[in-house]
Amino acid sequence: QDVGGEDRPMDEAMMRLCDYIIPNASELNRLCKSLDKDCIVKDTTEYQENKDINEIIERAKLLQKHGARNVLVTLGSRGSVLVPEDGGEAIVQDSCRLPSHLSVVDETGAGDCFRAAFAVARASEKRPIPEAMQIASAAGALAVTRK
Repeated sequence: QDVGGEDRPMDEAMMRLCDYIIPNASELNRLCKSLDKDCIVKDTTEYQENKDINEIIERAKLLQKHGARNVLVTLGSRGSVLVPEDGGEAIVQDSCRLPSHLSVVDETGAGDCFRAAFAVARASEKRPIPEAMQIASAAGALAVTRK
């Protein structure tokens, strides 16, 4: 279920069926708000300026309280963070920096490329999670160099 720009809840039964929920910061906010009406959400631009990702991790844990298993939040140029279902320490992956001869052309689809690369690296290639996150970061970075 791609909640994209819609403000609609994700069914808790569906969340339990997914190995990974992979929202971006604004999708994470909307999902949390749909599950907990008392949840106060920040404008996602505040996340871009805030170097501390503890609040994002807490929001991911809120999804887990509602049935999500592994929550991998994409943060654009800040990278990504995975909150694993086993309660272990969150895994933070920096974004993949573009070489100087490449530049950002269009950010459309970067998150989709990230998710696809992560899924292939984990499910098909059986890569360890940190390595799959690195591959996904590289795919998302390359996606922004094309229109």
